[in-house]
Amino acid sequence: MQERTPKVTAVISTFNRANLVGRAIESVINQTYKNMEIIVVDDHSTDNTEEVVKGFGESRIHYFRHERNKGGSAARNTGIKAATGEYIAFLDDDDEWVENKIERQLQYVQDFGAVVCRAFIPSRNRMTQLYKKVAVNPRDLRKGFIFGCGTSILLARADILKDTLFDETLASSQDWDMLVRLASKCKIAYINEPLVRFNVGSHARITNKSKYMSIAQLEERLGAVYKHKEFLGPYWYKYQLARRLLNYIKYKSNPQAHIVDTIKRCGVVPVLAVIAKKIYRNVAYRNDPET
Repeated sequence: MQERTPKVTAVISTFNRANLVGRAIESVINQTYKNMEIIVVDDHSTDNTEEVVKGFGESRIHYFRHERNKGGSAARNTGIKAATGEYIAFLDDDDEWVENKIERQLQYVQDFGAVVCRAFIPSRNRMTQLYKKVAVNPRDLRKGFIFGCGTSILLARADILKDTLFDETLASSQDWDMLVRLASKCKIAYINEPLVRFNVGSHARITNKSKYMSIAQLEERLGAVYKHKEFLGPYWYKYQLARRLLNYIKYKSNPQAHIVDTIKRCGVVPVLAVIAKKIYRNVAYRNDPET
């Protein structure tokens, strides 16, 4: 009896990264699992992204271009709506998949509804944060995006994703918001293997811009926390507010004042918990690069 090979759609959202998107596409083409279509959604790039994508001459690649810049969530949603695969996986244009990423995730997804994996950060020579369970406990998501990486680690059933979609109103934490909502609809598996190479380079990223934002500017990026206030509960709600407000504290011109403002906003206990977590992770990374 022939083994069933469902089609998987790879959705690559891209914007002005012609110098990077080619490597992302190649990592999909080179997958050991071959029954795939590749949807590249160009979010109105002004560089030669279209030329790079079409230069592959690959029949499995379908190119879509937005007539105006709409943001990453809208680009992913365009890909979800156009997908014809039974499963959909996402890849940011500056990341790459390990060759057996899809093959490994498909081994789990039939018993779940979605699968996430671990990632490797070549520029830092370390793995992303380790999760120690084989199935994601929804309550653990109150701690934030516990896998330490974006949407490139996710594969899920297409029917669930088409019924969920990314929230285009959120300025940040769209990946976490998606997982919280997916967890309310299906079981999510976790593979403790680095199946994604995550790029945290100096190219333009939302996280790079966040380093120098004021409290007021960061407040505008808290929509996902406000949205899931009931799910988070009183403590984790304040913790998540504090965690986001204290992101990149070392880059602030007056970190002490930034911390005081955050305490006024969130309370002492959540702020101390966030700072303690930062110290622990810094020490752990220095002692064990795979932590």
